Amino acid sequence: MPLYGLLLVALLVAEAVAGATLRRLPPFRLSLGGGTTVAIDGWGFSKNQFNHFNATLGNRVVFENKDEAIECPVLSFLTTSTRIVCSAGKPLRATSNTEYKVRVYVDGVQASGELTALYVRGMTPVVQKVVPSWGFPGQRVLLVGSFKTGSITDPAHPEASQALAGPLLSRAYLGGNECQLYNSTSGQVLGQLRQDQVTCTVPGSAIGSTNASVYVSEMGASATFARDLFVDAQDELYVFHVAPGVSSVSPSAGSSTGGSLLTIRGVGFLPHRNATSVRVGGAECTITNVSATTVTCIAPPRSLTTPAQGERGLLLELWEGQFAPDLSDRRRLSALTPQTDGYSSSVVTDLHFQIDAKKSFVAKLTGYFHAPHDGSFTLAAYVPTRYGTTWLACLAADGDPDKAVPLPKWGSVELRADTPAYLEVVISGRRAGVRPTKVLMTDHKRQGQRADTWPRKSGRASPGPG
Repeated sequence: MPLYGLLLVALLVAEAVAGATLRRLPPFRLSLGGGTTVAIDGWGFSKNQFNHFNATLGNRVVFENKDEAIECPVLSFLTTSTRIVCSAGKPLRATSNTEYKVRVYVDGVQASGELTALYVRGMTPVVQKVVPSWGFPGQRVLLVGSFKTGSITDPAHPEASQALAGPLLSRAYLGGNECQLYNSTSGQVLGQLRQDQVTCTVPGSAIGSTNASVYVSEMGASATFARDLFVDAQDELYVFHVAPGVSSVSPSAGSSTGGSLLTIRGVGFLPHRNATSVRVGGAECTITNVSATTVTCIAPPRSLTTPAQGERGLLLELWEGQFAPDLSDRRRLSALTPQTDGYSSSVVTDLHFQIDAKKSFVAKLTGYFHAPHDGSFTLAAYVPTRYGTTWLACLAADGDPDKAVPLPKWGSVELRADTPAYLEVVISGRRAGVRPTKVLMTDHKRQGQRADTWPRKSGRASPGPG
């Protein structure tokens, strides 16, 4: 037998004895959001990834350190006997430059050789916020962050996408449901992709508190960091809230004994059993039929109804041409009604807003704060005192407006999750001008996170009575 034949046989026998071996490579740099495609070169890997009878057979990849073990699911259709391709899992404990050992198991036996993987901030696309922070199915929203690319895959022109070099943003998600990046009719990209923002359409199946993410080729899935998260009324963290929207209710009046059939039209209703409920004045309206856009229900009798909180946000009432020298004089303030000259009102959903008065004014901001859990909170308001402006913030922890008392300055109050607290901020100014106004909240249970604004860190707010 020729010499080269003997060497080849010896090499094959040595591989068979030694088992699978990893080729030395530089550390893999992975996204903190997971999803980075990893190619591991070596020899002796299993050619058959599928085995229904023995879970140890095939190839398995794990990233391990003293804190956790992260699976890297193998992409069998890209894997050969000399290369394993897998999709890196998302770490739970990693911070930037956290190192993991790469363990490869072939038919249950660990491969020889050492590799390392680093989860790094520089490889991680980041979603910081969604603008606006809540919306309806079918609405276009802006995902803002750092996506590590200014290019996007374009299904209308696949040849153009193939010609692009480097990372491509290919998917956006809200709550695990795809947030469409393209016009459903023309296939054109929505808006203009930049490295810090992308436009997408809110999916109809994502209702409630959701996280937002994107996927970028060559990088992986995005991450959202704790400082950018909200807390909802169920104490769940989220980035964007998808709300069902009501566009009409008919008829607008019915019998006081109940029994009227109401037709409610809108978006984002869930037709699954017990997934959608309707209340009229706090009493259940018995559903007879529900689809994604229409609900019909039988109205309850008036005797079962009670005053109920309204939509999301706080009610802002403004009386221009009025002035209140003493904001603690509730009798004087109660004389201001919607029939008083200069009255206007709006619902405020972003609690960093402006009061633009053309003359002297009195403004009243009212609503209910739904605490995400029982505990200690600091609620406060801030209005600049220029233009002769004064303000007073009051709270009723039991929800009764008649029992509202002045809030302690940066002091804490004890609130219950099952009892919405009534908040009232009264503002008065002697002269015209723009007043930037903020409502602030700190959740003392979550002091490890930034908790500087109500919409960023609170439970749900709803308008109070006028």
